[in-house]
Amino acid sequence: MYLYDDWTFLSGLIGVSMFPLYPLYLKAQRPETIKNMLYLLEVRGDNLRVGMEQIPIDKLKRVAVGPFDKDYAVLQFPYNPMYQIDYSFPIQQLDDVRAWFRSKLPDVELIE
Repeated sequence: MYLYDDWTFLSGLIGVSMFPLYPLYLKAQRPETIKNMLYLLEVRGDNLRVGMEQIPIDKLKRVAVGPFDKDYAVLQFPYNPMYQIDYSFPIQQLDDVRAWFRSKLPDVELIE
């Protein structure tokens, strides 16, 4: 019983000491924030370019574009697991990004 109490105390101490690192963990989970989403979007031949990533348009069925919080919107490709594209951008650009997808890639479904 004495050994059990020491391990319980030690694990509790480690857990409490890790608590100040929790905001860093949350920041790592947040999408990369950029100032101008439209600057990263381009159709090149049969591919959609988003920043440095290129996705074949024929494999692209759905794109998540929607509000993230009160200040930012998010662009993600959740149904294309090979492409880990995850950006947040100012929410004022949300309608422009949706309009861009509707005009350049009308067959792609936009989800929130």
